[in-house]
Amino acid sequence: KRTAPSAINAQDIELYACKHDGVYHYIASDNKLEKVTNKDLRTVIAGRNTYIMKAPVVILLVSDQSKFKKFDKAATFGALDAGYVSQNICLYCSATGLNTVPCYCGVSPEAVQKVLGVSSDFIPMIYNPVGY
Repeated sequence: KRTAPSAINAQDIELYACKHDGVYHYIASDNKLEKVTNKDLRTVIAGRNTYIMKAPVVILLVSDQSKFKKFDKAATFGALDAGYVSQNICLYCSATGLNTVPCYCGVSPEAVQKVLGVSSDFIPMIYNPVGY
């Protein structure tokens, strides 16, 4: 149930929908959202892009680097895969009358990992605020 290519077919990208009332993890195999926290992660990832606080949803793409353990270029593979998924988000938004812009997730990975309750293998790569 994934629509983007993935380096070595690792399918490392995890998608999180961040809203004012919490963060939801997209479970691709079941095509459903599962709430992981009540915290507004947008306040953590916004950085200088404070306009994202006005977006109804921010899609955060995280690479599970453990899926690349035997490769030297894990971070590069994860960044490529995040780019593919982000492009799909952009195309979907364009086709449905929504707006988005890909934004580099330049915050401390540890801060995001703490909120999401994931290991240090999960590296935030990019986010797309989505709205009108």
